[in-house]
Amino acid sequence: MGTVLRATAAALIAALLPVLGGGGEDEVRGPTVGPPLPEPLSAALPLPMAPAEDLPPAEVETFGLWATGAGPGDAPLGVMRHVRLQRPSGAWQAEQDLVLFEPALRVHQVERHGANLCQLIYRELAPGSGRTVRARWPQPQARPPLGRAERLREWEPQVIQWTGDDRRVDEFPAARGWWGSLSLIERQRWGLLVPGEVVRFEPLAGRPEPLRVTVSSPQGPLAGWRWYAWEGPEGEARGWMLYWKQELVALAWQGGGLVARRIQPQVHDELLRRS
Repeated sequence: MGTVLRATAAALIAALLPVLGGGGEDEVRGPTVGPPLPEPLSAALPLPMAPAEDLPPAEVETFGLWATGAGPGDAPLGVMRHVRLQRPSGAWQAEQDLVLFEPALRVHQVERHGANLCQLIYRELAPGSGRTVRARWPQPQARPPLGRAERLREWEPQVIQWTGDDRRVDEFPAARGWWGSLSLIERQRWGLLVPGEVVRFEPLAGRPEPLRVTVSSPQGPLAGWRWYAWEGPEGEARGWMLYWKQELVALAWQGGGLVARRIQPQVHDELLRRS
């Protein structure tokens, strides 16, 4: 299995990034699909600042969306931004904003992580239709609050979904150990996620789902690259992410679906203006 995984990761890297530059320890970044990345990588966004805290600017990575198997010369089907930022009092936030050109669709997902709770908002916006999911759950090491029973109820996992005029509320009393997709992506970025079994909240289904996470870190000329793969309970593909050191270079959400490849911010903005 390990040999197959390493071979698959090497083939994927080679297919997405046909020209590999160096990969030495002193390099800040490697080559990416599309135009070379600008300096600096991070783009600042105007954000509200707490008076007593000097928070760093948001870090933004921009992507084009292609069908599986498409090459860098093919026209992208959409664009995406992946944003991570520090919030006051040690909280942090991760966000993805995806725009599909045809059919027109926007998907916006935000995860806000505090010391005790994660709050997720997921929205699908299309002409004449839409869907919203709001979920909250305690962080894996958090302890329930002391005091009134209503405080405890507010702290328990809950999922609310709106589709048109329909509203659905699901409670998950005492459920623990969930992760959001974006927090998993960030933990992988920094090497904090141990491969194995995790429970991810899946916004499309509106419920938690067990995942198996595997990782391949090729050596030799591909050293510095890491490929993470997610599988569902029956071994079905649930997504993969490719990193160059701490940079997210490409990702996919399922087998055979759209693939997001890194592009320059100005290319992202121009594609969005043309859509």
